[in-house]
Amino acid sequence: MDAATIGIVGGLAGVLLGAFLTYVLDRRKAVSVRLHESRIEAYKLFAATAMEYRRAVMDQWFEDHQLQESTDDDEVHRTRSSAWSAYYGVRLLTEDQRLGESGRQILDRITALKDVANREELNRLGEDCRDEVDGFVELARADVEVASKTI
Repeated sequence: MDAATIGIVGGLAGVLLGAFLTYVLDRRKAVSVRLHESRIEAYKLFAATAMEYRRAVMDQWFEDHQLQESTDDDEVHRTRSSAWSAYYGVRLLTEDQRLGESGRQILDRITALKDVANREELNRLGEDCRDEVDGFVELARADVEVASKTI
């Protein structure tokens, strides 16, 4: 082989290797971006369903204390189920253990709302739940920011 042929073959091999590496790296980046977007959606879904569950439990409390017309008990069960599903989605998608612990604490506190004795305590604990959901969102926002920097 003469030098020109070796140069052409070497140049082609370099171009093909470069194209292959670019493809592999772009694919990895696309997977990372999809995971990042999934985290954001999971965090948003959890916060929304936790608040919906909180509302349903508080409505149930009013019903149990005959301060409001009857509501269907299935709504509390449905929203609790949705909140737990969203919680598990958060746990699956994050590496930050604090987010999982925060989510679990929120669900436990919301569940405890049904056992309060009076309206003042219900209002106070309901506000505490809202504050905890806000804290969860702040943790999630920080996790999303960190993940954004690695993408």
